[in-house]
Amino acid sequence: MNKVLIIGPNYFGYTKSIAKAFVNLGWNTEVVDFDNPVHPFKGINKIRFKLTSDKDSFKLENRKNWQPIICSKFDSIKPDLVFVLNGDMLLTDTLDYFRTNGAKVIIWMYDNINRFPHCVDNIGHCDIFACFDKEDAARVGGVFLPQACDATTYYKIPGCTKDIDILFVGLCWGYKARKELLAKVIERYQSTRKIEIYGIWSYFSKDPIGCLTRPYKHIIHNHSISTETVNQLYNRAKLVINILHEEQKNGANPKVFEISRSGAYQICTKNEYIASVYPNEEIGLFETEQELFDLIDLALKNGNDGNESYRIVSENHTFEKRIFFILNKL
Repeated sequence: MNKVLIIGPNYFGYTKSIAKAFVNLGWNTEVVDFDNPVHPFKGINKIRFKLTSDKDSFKLENRKNWQPIICSKFDSIKPDLVFVLNGDMLLTDTLDYFRTNGAKVIIWMYDNINRFPHCVDNIGHCDIFACFDKEDAARVGGVFLPQACDATTYYKIPGCTKDIDILFVGLCWGYKARKELLAKVIERYQSTRKIEIYGIWSYFSKDPIGCLTRPYKHIIHNHSISTETVNQLYNRAKLVINILHEEQKNGANPKVFEISRSGAYQICTKNEYIASVYPNEEIGLFETEQELFDLIDLALKNGNDGNESYRIVSENHTFEKRIFFILNKL
């Protein structure tokens, strides 16, 4: 049986989801997670990073110190394949070491390249460089591999009551346009509809006044929640809003698939790729503020069971489907 070493950021359990997909396809798996922006991001390491004035140099030194650790792990399990999510903790010499010692290397960028520009250096040091955004893939000559959904984490809960009218789950800190749009949704619907927003709106450590004085405290829950809770909330919602960040030009964030897999009706920022995933208006797609409001009004008036979007994701957009596709590219 083939063995795969999966390396990636400790981020919402995505490396574990990828591992489950490999197991279902008959592989032995080993997972190594790392913290961002440095590893480990705790204790003295965290304090030193926060205090240093040259964070880029600190991160590079941290990456260099981690390479012997991951190479030792590679040597101990001797994998046939190294599957890397983003790859921002790896150096090109390490990738070359994996390949020289008999392993294939696949890198899957799960963020825009603009957020991790040094990862572009890895392109000539792997067998496949995959990007979740079509424009990134075209720009660097990579393979387009959209993000995906873990069907064991996101699923319909039988008998769940739809007691939330409008739901948003996601990070708002640092996303001005997202905050402004959600504030307008709240103002328009809060008097007649139950609205719930979960995710970091303000960090107390970075903006204590803004955190304490943030608006709509009865609606905005200023904290992160587990994936299990997210799935429960999606099941309770009549509609879920998904607002892509500005850098996302022609790809999909995981929520594009996770919301639909939970059986909720989704209203999402429109782009060409997402429109191709849901070609017959299985979800609502908006480009303007007014289009968003019109879609919300229509969904709340008529209802939507989300069954067709659920079917599309279940059949075509799971991690197992993505891994099967990319393995056939080797």
